[in-house]
Amino acid sequence: MVREYVKANPVVVERPSNFELVVGAIIPDILKPGALADNMLPHQYQYVEMDGRTVLIDPQTRKVVYIMN
Repeated sequence: MVREYVKANPVVVERPSNFELVVGAIIPDILKPGALADNMLPHQYQYVEMDGRTVLIDPQTRKVVYIMN
């Protein structure tokens, strides 16, 4: 369900050279993630496509919470 939504509503960003894409990393302010629809997951997350992967982000902290290949 999430993959289909992201595929239909892509927010592709280029990974900054000084940013390591790992769970727990804080997304830089220059990146503008999209919001998942309210009914997608139990929590409201934002997302980006980075390095060919879907990255779920906690909008409160801007931390990466999940990386889908």
